[in-house]
Amino acid sequence: MLQGKSVDLSKVKQRIFVAVTCHNNLVYALTSGGHLNIFNEEGKLSKWKDIQVSRAFGCTVDPGKDLLYCACADGIIRMFNAKSLEHIATNQKPPPLGQTNIETGVKKIKVEKSQKSKYADVMAVICDQQRSRFLAIYSDNMVFLWDYQDIKKTQVVRTFLSHNGPIHDIQVINEKFEIGLTDTDEGKRLQKEPSLTRFVTCASDRTLRFWHFIDTQSIASQSKAQIQKGLFRNAYCKDMSKIIFVKNTEDLTKHNFDVFKAKPLDKMEDGSQMQEVEEIAIRKAQDVEQAIRCLRLSHDGKFAACGDWHGNIRIHDLQSAGLEETKCIEAHDNEVLSIDFTR
Repeated sequence: MLQGKSVDLSKVKQRIFVAVTCHNNLVYALTSGGHLNIFNEEGKLSKWKDIQVSRAFGCTVDPGKDLLYCACADGIIRMFNAKSLEHIATNQKPPPLGQTNIETGVKKIKVEKSQKSKYADVMAVICDQQRSRFLAIYSDNMVFLWDYQDIKKTQVVRTFLSHNGPIHDIQVINEKFEIGLTDTDEGKRLQKEPSLTRFVTCASDRTLRFWHFIDTQSIASQSKAQIQKGLFRNAYCKDMSKIIFVKNTEDLTKHNFDVFKAKPLDKMEDGSQMQEVEEIAIRKAQDVEQAIRCLRLSHDGKFAACGDWHGNIRIHDLQSAGLEETKCIEAHDNEVLSIDFTR
């Protein structure tokens, strides 16, 4: 039978603990404000460190290398020596929100960054010590598998992308449409490829995502390689081609990527109410109000139309490089649940 042991929290009783992990009879406890605490075998606070982040979400230990990983806001992962809490390195950030429309095959990915760039929060991190890798899950539902054989220079092994909210509509892409195919002979031949399925989805995260799946059971591996040559494959998700980030409802000229960030706290670590309570309420309401509820591709495959919770209808040009929005119609006072093109 397990027997519990009390821990002295008198010095940190006002903290909001978000994660805990154990190593060598020590307990590592991380607070939402970014305070890392070590409790010894006697349950006493022996060390603590401010890891200098706006918010923290999780932590884990690699016992083989005595490394402690902390998952933090704005794409930050900090690594510390598990014994001394000495800062070892800070992992590189993922691409800024809205900067994931990059084609695979690029040797060195370059994305535009500025002081206004927003990054997804790191919600959790876990280590695979046998392969010297760690897995990070971000608030926009992006998953990164990192290789840390050289802790000072981590490398991306694999990435995954998915919607960050419920999917409300889906449409199969007609085989004659060019969206998702490269402008090559291989891409043109795929318009009649029976083992290839392409479709588009929209969701509450205010994105339209174009997907492709290959029926690998019906073709040889060599055929799959030939099919992939004709596909526009996203560098961060091999089953996706492109993403449309729908613009902000309040300011139709801008994108609001706050929907991809972690939900704000209602209280501070000392238990006091946050001053931005009204802003938090607005943000929670926007999570619903900004949702894309329906979509439809035009009969020639050149445009995509979508309707949102706020009653707006948007038209995107699928032949433009950035799938740009060409028209926004404030059509209804309530959500648009269905939409279609006339012939």
